[in-house]
Amino acid sequence: MRHEEARRRALKRRAILIGVPVALLAFVVGAKLLRGGSSGTEEKETPAQLVARQRARENRAIDRVLGYTTFIKSGKGRKREVALTFDDGPSEYTDRVLRILRRTNTPATFLVIGSMVRERQGTLRKIVRQGQAVGNHTDSHPAMGTLDAVSQSREVDDQERAVKEAGARERRLFRPPYRSFDESTLELLAERKLLMVLWSVDTSDYESPDPREMAHDVLNQVEPGSIILMHDGGGDRTATVRALPDIIKGLKRRHLKPVTVPRLVLDDPPPRDQGMPEGTLKG
Repeated sequence: MRHEEARRRALKRRAILIGVPVALLAFVVGAKLLRGGSSGTEEKETPAQLVARQRARENRAIDRVLGYTTFIKSGKGRKREVALTFDDGPSEYTDRVLRILRRTNTPATFLVIGSMVRERQGTLRKIVRQGQAVGNHTDSHPAMGTLDAVSQSREVDDQERAVKEAGARERRLFRPPYRSFDESTLELLAERKLLMVLWSVDTSDYESPDPREMAHDVLNQVEPGSIILMHDGGGDRTATVRALPDIIKGLKRRHLKPVTVPRLVLDDPPPRDQGMPEGTLKG
């Protein structure tokens, strides 16, 4: 009887030892299936694929916004995001701006002029390589509302051609110089499926203010959804470069996250009832 009892205990222990690996294997396989994986080698998206997927999402968001408005001057403010934008470049100041943005891990949007791109194609490529967004700011920086429809089309198309010749791709954004546009401008943008980007915070950096005062004024005005107007070209932008680190620090202290304009459109699109800013339709 003792021998038979010992034999049964040995068989029981053996069954337990065999069952543990089998159960473990079943758990691992089940977990993979729940994650949508397989027992084979799983493919991961490359950085380029991730960027392309994000860009497609942002373009779909722009399409949705164009379904109810022609422009954005700010987001709804439902997310704590803001967009830094730079006009009139690229110029000799753009590299300094890019270094600050890279050091602080800050996304931004550059609305570039075609004639400036032809002079500084390498700078434009740096903007794109850094992951910043690029938009159309015309080819020669005229007041669009003073031009006929044909001339306006030429300004938009020539700028886009200059960007492509530099080896870059634009985003679907347009900013009118001097905030000047008319019905022909809006019709042109609708044909090109371009979103007009205005702003809600003006740094007035074209007046070369004191950098500390500029940063202070911006941070007093900014709120979730703000689009901030700055310049990296078109004149002496030393004050802009000096104010930029303080502006970025101040935004982050307020828990406001800088994003590109396309990302703002995706995350926090403009309200449907935004009114057309007064004094901008200039014929």
